[in-house]
Amino acid sequence: MIFKYKSLFILLLIIGILVTTSFVLKYNNIILNEPIIPYDYKQDESRKVNDKSITWIIHNYVPILNAGGEWMIHAINIYLIKEGYTVNVIVPTFPIKHYEGVNIYTFNDRKQIQNVIQKSKFIGTHFHFSLMAVKTADIAKKPIIIIVHDEIQKPYLEVFKKIYSKENIHLIYNSFWIKKLYTPMGFDNCVVFPPVYWKDYQVETNRKYVTLINCNANKGGRILIEIAKLMPDIEFLGVEGAYNSQIKDKTIKNITYLPSTPNIESIYEQTDIILMPSQQETWGRVAIEAISSGIPVIANPTEGLREALDYCGIYVSYTDIKGWVETIRKLKTDQNYYKKISELCIKRSRELEPTPQLKIMEQWLQKIEYK
Repeated sequence: MIFKYKSLFILLLIIGILVTTSFVLKYNNIILNEPIIPYDYKQDESRKVNDKSITWIIHNYVPILNAGGEWMIHAINIYLIKEGYTVNVIVPTFPIKHYEGVNIYTFNDRKQIQNVIQKSKFIGTHFHFSLMAVKTADIAKKPIIIIVHDEIQKPYLEVFKKIYSKENIHLIYNSFWIKKLYTPMGFDNCVVFPPVYWKDYQVETNRKYVTLINCNANKGGRILIEIAKLMPDIEFLGVEGAYNSQIKDKTIKNITYLPSTPNIESIYEQTDIILMPSQQETWGRVAIEAISSGIPVIANPTEGLREALDYCGIYVSYTDIKGWVETIRKLKTDQNYYKKISELCIKRSRELEPTPQLKIMEQWLQKIEYK
């Protein structure tokens, strides 16, 4: 019951934030693709810049938006805080001022925003507010760190390097296949897999459900429905995602739907198998969280999921519904096969311990200077 009301509360917060964001932008005379500080902004030389500080300008943050990109930034932030960094996040609107050591500012906090940017060494960003952040970094004369989560950023990066000197734009790629894709553009970069600490997601599972997390079109909401219809004896769980329309069919008796939740461990505690029939997936955080508990993952073989899961993944094309049914059935009926895959999952999750990559990232950050 507590879980139910907590999830409802989070959902209402998300709706409220989405509704009020456009109002906040208008009220504060902020244009989405313009800098968040005035064009005549001057860096106050009397204010010492904290060499261990970063300010993110982004569209939303956890635990309100529980999407992979936001959790990646938060995991990076937590690591940086442990290393002595001051971490700020600027978003259009937010119900709290601090979250797990991160200082959160909203667009209403105009004077405070200029103050934290003055003191920050880096500006960080991703997704929707990247242009705003690049223009802000240019005016403030700060290096910008952009997290590249997907394969569609080339046109935007071409625009950014016309606005701001290429030497001051630094990229964090979420995988090596994404790095390879963008290498010809010649930006300074490092690779950080979306950090998942396996100990945080290691749970005892009752193996009740075959689970899909995020029921939108790309992630496989319709595929879940098709599979469930062919396997009426199997219990399926569909967890709503934090973005895009969710495809659900509540008339199917063997699918249980739950709302999006920041308490994702409670989902894994009920999960026997994870389904990831994503048509597009550049990494697959859910997969890595699941394998931390030895939960097998059946995945469409995208570049990202193949790099993330490697030898522990079971790969079936998202168009092959029969193949998904057969693979689920094998895992459900062949306990030796399940155990073998589960052991491989645990091994792979330990290989992905994020601390070594995060340490390299922090060393990389310390070498970056404004040019």
